[in-house]
Amino acid sequence: MRFLLAGCVVVYHYFYVGPAVGVVPGELFWTSHLVYGGYAVAAFFIISGYVISLSSVGKTASQFFASRVSRLYPALFCCTLMTGFIFFASGGMNNSLLIMTSLKSLAFLPMLGGGKMIDPAYWSIVYELRFYSFVMLLILAGSIDRVLEMLTLFVFVGAGLVLLGLDTEFAAYVLFPYAPFFALGVILFRRRDEGWTPYLKGMLALHFVAAVHGGYFDFGRYDMLDVSQVAIWGMTIVVAVSLALVIFAENVTVPEHFGPFAILLGGMSYPLYLLHQAVGYICIDFMSRYIGAPAASATMLIAVLLASFFVYRFIERSVGKSLKRGILSMLPPRGAALPTGQVGQPATIKIPTPRNTKGEQK
Repeated sequence: MRFLLAGCVVVYHYFYVGPAVGVVPGELFWTSHLVYGGYAVAAFFIISGYVISLSSVGKTASQFFASRVSRLYPALFCCTLMTGFIFFASGGMNNSLLIMTSLKSLAFLPMLGGGKMIDPAYWSIVYELRFYSFVMLLILAGSIDRVLEMLTLFVFVGAGLVLLGLDTEFAAYVLFPYAPFFALGVILFRRRDEGWTPYLKGMLALHFVAAVHGGYFDFGRYDMLDVSQVAIWGMTIVVAVSLALVIFAENVTVPEHFGPFAILLGGMSYPLYLLHQAVGYICIDFMSRYIGAPAASATMLIAVLLASFFVYRFIERSVGKSLKRGILSMLPPRGAALPTGQVGQPATIKIPTPRNTKGEQK
């Protein structure tokens, strides 16, 4: 599913945003439909809320920190170097700015501050890092079962800051406007153990409405064409489909012979997302001078898929495990951890078997 969502984002950038702002030659295709492709990232946030709820069970802060860094950093490091090389070779970015943005990504933790990134697609990594940071603080405080309540508070704080006319970048520190998407994932996880209690039903309704309006607000700030194309009902469908996809992925049983391939596709989705935008725009623009825009886009799609396979297979999988062991060896085993199965209420959690695992969300 993550690979499908990453593909939606690629199509959105190559065939909608890119042509709309003139960085990709060619005409727009199916504009009224592709405009929603960018919100596949919102579905990623729902998945993240679910997966982080699962992966934080029984973990100390040190273990959680090591698992998150080892999951995100190897591919980010490699893709940053590849993107930086393309920018340097093409002259597409001022050298001083290129160095500054590259170092921010290579140093990893400074990305928490947001700001200019070497690739615009990295904005979602900033949100992920902030979410992980808040979860780690809850682990340290022994209150990991309060993630949903924390995100609910963030929804109201973020909306209040915007209503007061403060900069939305400031509100983004409390995950505005994407806190409700993370919360929806947490709700889906908790309902596995608690069932659909009146409390969770109320939270689902609250965060569903907040996600629809938050997504619509964010779209109004960043859409490259006509905002009137997107209606509230359209965002309602986007959020509902995202929830349905996560529920489907949670319950589907992957055939044993297809399991390794499904894990491969899920693993490729992260480097595919990291590499496709800036590198794709530059390469498509260059190749289109010789083979035309459609062929250039198709060629770039194949190239970025191959590059994603390389990063996942030879960088992320091998380096990630060693990095995790190294981090754990340097950090003290500190941080409060709930007994396995205790999220919200004491309960037994059925950890998915490797055969059914879809791969860990970034």
